[in-house]
Amino acid sequence: MKDTSIWIILADLLEAHIPLGGRLGRGHKGLYDTINNSIHFQLGLALASLGVITSLVAQHMYSLPAYAFIAQDFTTQAALYTHHQYIAGFIMTGAFAHGVIFFIRDYNPEQNEDNVLARMLDHKEAIISHLSWASLFLGFHTLGLYVHNDVMLAFGTREKQILIEPIFAQWIQSAHGKTSYGFDVLLSSTNGPAFNAGRSIWLPGWLNAVNEN
Repeated sequence: MKDTSIWIILADLLEAHIPLGGRLGRGHKGLYDTINNSIHFQLGLALASLGVITSLVAQHMYSLPAYAFIAQDFTTQAALYTHHQYIAGFIMTGAFAHGVIFFIRDYNPEQNEDNVLARMLDHKEAIISHLSWASLFLGFHTLGLYVHNDVMLAFGTREKQILIEPIFAQWIQSAHGKTSYGFDVLLSSTNGPAFNAGRSIWLPGWLNAVNEN
């Protein structure tokens, strides 16, 4: 990280960002120097950002396909999704690895005394245990749903399946102009400025293409 004006401003922001009431101790004090002096911290942050972006690309390539005919080619969709999620997983593994290397080799307890990094380390057991039960909760609910639906199909009572609507995906698609889900947001809001501008200024024909195909 170079000593350019934007990084100096970032350093000043981190030094001044102290939560009211002292709930997070010294806040972000010392964090700029910690990041600046550890190549592993910088690499971990970069890999984590890239991993999240890659995972979002995977999700959007099948839920909001941007290329012609991909929406009707389910094999290609599944292959692209799996491909990008595998890449995201490998990149996130690298992010976690370099984050661990930072804490082992480069972390300075005195420089980060009572700031957000130190607070996170002080509460690592609680954080890990909460992440564990939350992941198990979500995982068992997903698996339980699949098991229930498979059993209903096996017993010939497919009408008893539990079907879940992908509300968040539908909201995103509605924001991009899909009107069949009933959301009144952005491009699917016929009274909104985005909808009116979309019909005449930018992306002419987009709404017709989204809703008629």
